[in-house]
Amino acid sequence: MIRSLILIHCSIPTTELGQHISTALLDQRLVACAHLSAPGRSFYRWEGAIQDEPEQVLTLKTAAFHFKAVTALIKEIHTYEVPEIIATPISDADPDYHQWVLDSVQL
Repeated sequence: MIRSLILIHCSIPTTELGQHISTALLDQRLVACAHLSAPGRSFYRWEGAIQDEPEQVLTLKTAAFHFKAVTALIKEIHTYEVPEIIATPISDADPDYHQWVLDSVQL
């Protein structure tokens, strides 16, 4: 396929923040789709202490070349000092879905 796709994983503390980030990314045509998971709990080390916080996962589908722009916008809006922003390449996808993602984002 001509342009590669990625999934971007980002932890979000609230549904409202997830909606805000999703809408901003969709408005700028940087992602084709955003999925916000059900609330769960995250355990991690921050500033020398183990944290236990409620979080949701925001999964974004986009073209790989949008990673830097998506990251910049998330960092601009996100409330965390260091938000989790991880991209995973999509090794294969249904050709129709792949084209839909590309058609949905600004090329």
